[in-house]
Amino acid sequence: MPQSDADSIVRTLLRETFQNERIGEKSGAFTRSGMSINELPRLYELVRRNAIRNVLEIGMGHATSSIVISRALADGGGGHLTSIDPFQTAQEKPGYASVGIQNLKRAGFADHKLIELPDYLALPQLVADKAAFDFILVDGYHSFDYTLLDIFYADLLLRDGGVLCVHDSSWPAVYHAIRFMEQHKPYELLSPPPYMGSRSRLHALGRRISLAASGRLAGFRERNRRWNTLVAYRKRESRMAAEKVFDAY
Repeated sequence: MPQSDADSIVRTLLRETFQNERIGEKSGAFTRSGMSINELPRLYELVRRNAIRNVLEIGMGHATSSIVISRALADGGGGHLTSIDPFQTAQEKPGYASVGIQNLKRAGFADHKLIELPDYLALPQLVADKAAFDFILVDGYHSFDYTLLDIFYADLLLRDGGVLCVHDSSWPAVYHAIRFMEQHKPYELLSPPPYMGSRSRLHALGRRISLAASGRLAGFRERNRRWNTLVAYRKRESRMAAEKVFDAY
Protein backbone atom coordinates (compact mmCIF):
# COMPACT_ATOMS: atom_id res chain seq x y z
CA MET A 1 0.00 0.00 0.00
CA PRO A 2 1.50 3.38 -1.01
CA GLN A 3 2.22 5.75 1.86
CA SER A 4 -0.04 8.43 0.37
CA ASP A 5 -3.05 6.06 0.41
CA ALA A 6 -2.73 5.32 4.13
CA ASP A 7 -2.18 8.99 4.95
CA SER A 8 -5.23 10.02 2.91
CA ILE A 9 -7.47 7.32 4.41
CA VAL A 10 -6.44 8.17 7.98
CA ARG A 11 -6.71 11.94 7.59
CA THR A 12 -10.16 11.68 6.04
CA LEU A 13 -11.31 9.30 8.78
CA LEU A 14 -10.04 11.58 11.54
CA ARG A 15 -11.54 14.73 10.02
CA GLU A 16 -14.93 13.03 9.83
CA THR A 17 -14.70 11.74 13.41
CA PHE A 18 -13.04 14.67 15.19
CA GLN A 19 -14.97 17.42 13.48
CA ASN A 20 -14.18 20.01 16.15
CA GLU A 21 -10.45 19.21 16.27
CA ARG A 22 -7.80 20.73 14.02
CA ILE A 23 -6.08 17.63 12.68
CA GLY A 24 -2.33 17.85 13.19
CA GLU A 25 -2.42 20.67 15.70
CA LYS A 26 -0.45 20.31 18.94
CA SER A 27 -3.63 20.15 20.99
CA GLY A 28 -6.74 18.07 21.41
CA ALA A 29 -7.11 14.32 21.12
CA PHE A 30 -3.89 13.93 19.14
CA THR A 31 -1.64 14.85 22.04
CA ARG A 32 -3.95 14.37 25.03
CA SER A 33 -4.02 10.61 25.40
CA GLY A 34 -3.83 9.97 21.67
CA MET A 35 -1.38 9.37 18.84
CA SER A 36 -0.02 11.96 16.42
CA ILE A 37 -1.16 12.42 12.84
CA ASN A 38 2.14 11.04 11.45
CA GLU A 39 2.00 7.88 13.59
CA LEU A 40 -1.57 6.84 12.85
CA PRO A 41 -1.07 6.04 9.12
CA ARG A 42 1.83 3.77 10.08
CA LEU A 43 -0.49 1.97 12.48
CA TYR A 44 -3.04 1.57 9.69
CA GLU A 45 -0.39 0.19 7.31
CA LEU A 46 0.89 -2.33 9.85
CA VAL A 47 -2.58 -3.77 10.44
CA ARG A 48 -3.45 -3.92 6.72
CA ARG A 49 -0.14 -5.34 5.48
CA ASN A 50 0.04 -8.14 8.02
CA ALA A 51 -3.44 -9.67 7.59
CA ILE A 52 -4.32 -8.84 11.20
CA ARG A 53 -7.61 -10.12 12.64
CA ASN A 54 -7.39 -9.89 16.43
CA VAL A 55 -5.95 -6.78 18.11
CA LEU A 56 -5.26 -5.80 21.72
CA GLU A 57 -4.42 -2.25 22.72
CA ILE A 58 -3.23 -1.32 26.20
CA GLY A 59 -4.46 2.24 26.70
CA MET A 60 -7.42 3.76 24.84
CA GLY A 61 -7.81 7.39 25.93
CA HIS A 62 -9.48 9.46 23.19
CA ALA A 63 -9.46 6.40 20.87
CA THR A 64 -7.41 7.88 18.03
CA SER A 65 -5.53 4.58 17.69
CA SER A 66 -8.71 2.55 18.30
CA ILE A 67 -10.49 4.24 15.40
CA VAL A 68 -7.60 3.77 12.97
CA ILE A 69 -7.09 0.12 13.97
CA SER A 70 -10.83 -0.55 13.58
CA ARG A 71 -10.84 1.03 10.11
CA ALA A 72 -7.78 -1.01 9.06
CA LEU A 73 -9.46 -4.21 10.29
CA ALA A 74 -12.66 -3.36 8.38
CA ASP A 75 -10.73 -2.54 5.20
CA GLY A 76 -8.86 -5.84 5.50
CA GLY A 77 -11.98 -7.98 5.70
CA GLY A 78 -12.89 -7.68 9.37
CA GLY A 79 -11.48 -8.38 12.80
CA HIS A 80 -11.88 -7.53 16.46
CA LEU A 81 -10.32 -4.95 18.78
CA THR A 82 -10.01 -5.30 22.55
CA SER A 83 -8.90 -2.26 24.59
CA ILE A 84 -7.64 -2.17 28.17
CA ASP A 85 -8.33 1.16 29.88
CA PRO A 86 -9.19 1.35 33.61
CA PHE A 87 -10.29 4.99 33.34
CA GLN A 88 -12.37 5.05 30.15
CA THR A 89 -15.84 5.52 31.67
CA ALA A 90 -14.81 7.22 34.93
CA GLN A 91 -16.24 10.74 35.17
CA GLU A 92 -13.60 12.34 37.39
CA LYS A 93 -9.93 12.77 36.49
CA PRO A 94 -7.96 10.80 35.40
CA GLY A 95 -11.12 9.38 33.81
CA TYR A 96 -12.17 10.00 30.20
CA ALA A 97 -15.95 10.10 30.74
CA SER A 98 -16.39 7.56 27.89
CA VAL A 99 -15.05 9.98 25.26
CA GLY A 100 -13.07 7.19 23.56
CA ILE A 101 -16.15 4.95 23.30
CA GLN A 102 -18.19 7.87 21.93
CA ASN A 103 -15.51 8.64 19.33
CA LEU A 104 -15.45 4.99 18.21
CA LYS A 105 -19.24 4.97 17.81
CA ARG A 106 -19.12 8.26 15.91
CA ALA A 107 -16.64 6.67 13.51
CA GLY A 108 -19.02 3.74 12.99
CA PHE A 109 -17.17 1.10 15.00
CA ALA A 110 -19.42 -0.18 17.77
CA ASP A 111 -18.15 -3.80 17.79
CA HIS A 112 -15.44 -3.27 20.38
CA LYS A 113 -14.53 -4.87 23.71
CA LEU A 114 -13.42 -2.67 26.60
CA ILE A 115 -11.70 -4.21 29.63
CA GLU A 116 -11.94 -1.55 32.32
CA LEU A 117 -9.26 -2.91 34.65
CA PRO A 118 -5.63 -1.96 35.34
CA ASP A 119 -3.16 -3.69 33.03
CA TYR A 120 -1.66 -5.70 35.91
CA LEU A 121 -5.07 -7.34 36.46
CA ALA A 122 -6.43 -7.48 32.91
CA LEU A 123 -3.35 -8.95 31.19
CA PRO A 124 -2.83 -11.97 33.51
CA GLN A 125 -6.54 -12.75 33.16
CA LEU A 126 -6.24 -12.78 29.36
CA VAL A 127 -3.30 -15.17 29.66
CA ALA A 128 -5.31 -17.40 32.01
CA ASP A 129 -8.19 -17.35 29.49
CA LYS A 130 -5.74 -18.52 26.77
CA ALA A 131 -6.41 -15.41 24.66
CA ALA A 132 -4.16 -14.85 21.65
CA PHE A 133 -3.66 -11.81 19.42
CA ASP A 134 -2.11 -11.04 16.03
CA PHE A 135 -1.29 -7.44 16.94
CA ILE A 136 -0.71 -5.68 20.28
CA LEU A 137 -0.24 -1.96 20.86
CA VAL A 138 1.37 -0.92 24.16
CA ASP A 139 0.41 2.64 25.08
CA GLY A 140 -0.37 2.56 28.79
CA TYR A 141 1.27 4.19 31.79
CA HIS A 142 4.82 5.10 30.76
CA SER A 143 6.91 4.23 33.80
CA PHE A 144 9.60 1.57 33.35
CA ASP A 145 7.88 -1.03 35.53
CA TYR A 146 4.46 -0.66 33.92
CA THR A 147 5.87 -0.65 30.39
CA LEU A 148 8.02 -3.71 31.04
CA LEU A 149 5.00 -5.46 32.57
CA ASP A 150 2.92 -4.62 29.48
CA ILE A 151 5.65 -5.91 27.15
CA PHE A 152 6.10 -9.08 29.23
CA TYR A 153 2.42 -9.98 29.00
CA ALA A 154 2.15 -8.82 25.39
CA ASP A 155 4.87 -11.35 24.54
CA LEU A 156 2.82 -14.12 26.18
CA LEU A 157 -0.38 -13.09 24.39
CA LEU A 158 1.11 -12.47 20.93
CA ARG A 159 1.08 -15.29 18.38
CA ASP A 160 4.35 -16.21 16.67
CA GLY A 161 4.64 -13.94 13.63
CA GLY A 162 2.42 -11.32 15.28
CA VAL A 163 3.20 -7.60 15.48
CA LEU A 164 4.04 -5.69 18.67
CA CYS A 165 3.90 -1.88 18.63
CA VAL A 166 4.99 0.43 21.43
CA HIS A 167 4.05 4.12 21.50
CA ASP A 168 6.12 6.94 23.02
CA SER A 169 9.33 4.96 22.52
CA SER A 170 11.44 8.10 23.02
CA TRP A 171 10.40 8.42 26.67
CA PRO A 172 13.42 7.25 28.71
CA ALA A 173 11.53 4.67 30.80
CA VAL A 174 9.72 3.29 27.73
CA TYR A 175 12.92 3.25 25.67
CA HIS A 176 14.79 1.19 28.27
CA ALA A 177 11.92 -1.30 28.59
CA ILE A 178 12.01 -1.73 24.80
CA ARG A 179 15.78 -2.17 24.82
CA PHE A 180 15.45 -4.95 27.39
CA MET A 181 13.04 -6.73 25.06
CA GLU A 182 15.33 -6.25 22.06
CA GLN A 183 18.27 -7.77 23.92
CA HIS A 184 16.45 -10.74 25.46
CA LYS A 185 13.56 -11.70 23.18
CA PRO A 186 13.45 -12.86 19.51
CA TYR A 187 11.81 -9.88 17.79
CA GLU A 188 12.46 -8.43 14.32
CA LEU A 189 12.34 -4.65 13.93
CA LEU A 190 9.70 -3.46 11.40
CA SER A 191 10.15 0.29 11.90
CA PRO A 192 13.15 2.60 12.19
CA PRO A 193 14.92 1.87 15.50
CA PRO A 194 13.82 3.76 18.62
CA TYR A 195 15.82 6.72 19.90
CA MET A 196 15.61 8.17 23.39
CA GLY A 197 14.53 11.80 23.58
CA SER A 198 17.27 14.43 23.82
CA ARG A 199 17.93 15.98 27.21
CA SER A 200 19.11 19.28 25.74
CA ARG A 201 19.95 21.01 22.44
CA LEU A 202 23.61 20.17 22.95
CA HIS A 203 22.73 16.52 23.45
CA ALA A 204 20.57 16.58 20.29
CA LEU A 205 23.42 18.11 18.27
CA GLY A 206 25.91 15.54 19.57
CA ARG A 207 23.56 12.71 18.69
CA ARG A 208 23.08 13.98 15.13
CA ILE A 209 26.84 14.18 14.65
CA SER A 210 27.22 10.64 15.99
CA LEU A 211 24.40 9.32 13.78
CA ALA A 212 25.84 11.01 10.70
CA ALA A 213 29.28 9.54 11.41
CA SER A 214 27.82 6.03 11.76
CA GLY A 215 25.57 6.28 8.70
CA ARG A 216 22.35 6.13 10.74
CA LEU A 217 21.13 9.70 10.28
CA ALA A 218 18.75 8.78 7.43
CA GLY A 219 16.98 6.24 9.66
CA PHE A 220 16.70 8.83 12.43
CA ARG A 221 15.15 11.34 10.02
CA GLU A 222 12.75 8.71 8.70
CA ARG A 223 11.65 8.00 12.27
CA ASN A 224 10.98 11.67 12.99
CA ARG A 225 9.21 12.28 9.69
CA ARG A 226 6.97 9.21 9.39
CA TRP A 227 6.97 7.26 12.65
CA ASN A 228 7.56 9.84 15.38
CA THR A 229 7.60 7.76 18.62
CA LEU A 230 5.87 4.60 17.33
CA VAL A 231 8.07 1.49 17.09
CA ALA A 232 7.05 -1.90 15.64
CA TYR A 233 8.40 -5.46 15.86
CA ARG A 234 7.50 -8.91 14.56
CA LYS A 235 7.63 -11.78 17.04
CA ARG A 236 9.78 -14.53 15.54
CA GLU A 237 9.03 -17.22 18.12
CA SER A 238 7.84 -17.83 21.67
CA ARG A 239 10.89 -18.14 23.90
CA MET A 240 11.69 -17.30 27.50
CA ALA A 241 14.63 -15.05 28.27
CA ALA A 242 17.68 -16.96 29.49
CA GLU A 243 17.61 -17.37 33.27
CA LYS A 244 21.34 -16.94 33.95
CA VAL A 245 22.22 -14.49 31.18
CA PHE A 246 21.65 -10.75 31.35
CA ASP A 247 22.82 -8.56 28.47
CA ALA A 248 23.38 -4.88 29.12
CA TYR A 249 20.83 -2.67 27.41
